[in-house]
Amino acid sequence: MANVQIFIPTYNRSGKLKKAISSALNQTYKDISVVVIDNASSDNTFDVVNNIIKFDSRVKYYRNAINIGMIGNFNLIRYYVDSNYFCFLCDDDVYNNNFIDCAIQSFLLYPEIVAAAYNAPVRENGVILCSQLDGWNEGVYKPKDGIGLKYCFDGKHPIITNCLFRSSFKDEFVFENDLGAASDVYILWKLFSLYNVFVSKVVSGYWDRHRQSAALNVSLVDSIRINILLRDRYSGFLIKYDLSVEKNAYFHKSNYYIQRILTSCCSKDQLISITKDDVIDRYFGGRAKYLILLMFVIPFFSVKRDMVELLRKLYRKYLKNNIKNIITR
Repeated sequence: MANVQIFIPTYNRSGKLKKAISSALNQTYKDISVVVIDNASSDNTFDVVNNIIKFDSRVKYYRNAINIGMIGNFNLIRYYVDSNYFCFLCDDDVYNNNFIDCAIQSFLLYPEIVAAAYNAPVRENGVILCSQLDGWNEGVYKPKDGIGLKYCFDGKHPIITNCLFRSSFKDEFVFENDLGAASDVYILWKLFSLYNVFVSKVVSGYWDRHRQSAALNVSLVDSIRINILLRDRYSGFLIKYDLSVEKNAYFHKSNYYIQRILTSCCSKDQLISITKDDVIDRYFGGRAKYLILLMFVIPFFSVKRDMVELLRKLYRKYLKNNIKNIITR
């Protein structure tokens, strides 16, 4: 049994998959296995992987009989974990060859941690745009301090594919269908709420943004719906584990959460077209529709503090009243 498993879920990306596997096998830390989970690809993925297996027995290959969807394929990972540590690499990304070695050293240095998160700057067409870890300091983040959670709530969560986890975390490593591409955010919120995590600024790879990236292929309305679902799901998680400190920190930050999502996605010119969209009514109901319009308007006009507080109270009220409809529709 290898000490570390690197999981690569894939579907019809044989060309990019080969590079992903090579980057995993080329790690300076050698006690690894690379597990490819093929979601019934119709291209030459089978041949590509089996040709690699001929030269390196550390590669394991599992193929689904039918396509079970991206989220379903991701969720097979936790059932195949039989090592001390595991991580998850997208089939269109690559690791720097020092990632696993550095992460293992972090676990040896800080035995209390459950995960080690390493830097993965966002890159587009070979140009580095930013890093999710901008603003973070290197070190161990503890749930009781709430600092790591604050960064996550602000959208500065680590890239999940550049995190190495203890196998004990596998039962929490669940991607949820209704959250779609935001499932990784929910997993990381749970991680920083329950466990100690080491965060490093050492670059372990890059998150390459392109047209096929799942996170970029989400409509505005679905983005709003998913983020409200994410908020509600996390609220239930906090109640389940009675995490009062984290709950207070979360709701303090989330007063502005949906407003920030909306205003980052839209310009003033889009206000009328978006709020006239019947889909808004389908997800939020008529009254909440006008509240959303007000949340758009706030950042563009000078509004007295008492008006902002009133709108926040209305927002929480309408959100609470409509959350069941959002989930069931």
